[in-house]
Amino acid sequence: MSAPKNVLAVIAPHVGGRDIGAGLATLRPERANVTVVESADEDPAALRAAHVVITALAPVTAEHLATAAESELMQCASHGFDHVDLDTARERGVPVCNTGSSGAEGRNVAEQTFALMLALAKQIVPARSRST
Repeated sequence: MSAPKNVLAVIAPHVGGRDIGAGLATLRPERANVTVVESADEDPAALRAAHVVITALAPVTAEHLATAAESELMQCASHGFDHVDLDTARERGVPVCNTGSSGAEGRNVAEQTFALMLALAKQIVPARSRST
């Protein structure tokens, strides 16, 4: 078996931070040495050594990518990847992946959109704030 990869999980506090990330380290400890931080600036040594960087809505800038000299992959635990400097990742040859959409959530998104439009049309939020 090959040596474990160094994984840096950058999980923004508003999506659970270290509490959510703690479980990552227990999944496959023989395959990955996982360090969990809430900002890519938090542990420069772990960023430098990371083979894989997982980001959960935490910004990854050109400076972070330059520091992550060992990085082979940037995995976004989200549908989008607008919080990652894609141009720099491309220049450095680091693939950036995101969580693909199965389409299963499409109906939920459409329902939520219509619910919000109805709430606006019926002035539900202003009515609620006047009643409290």
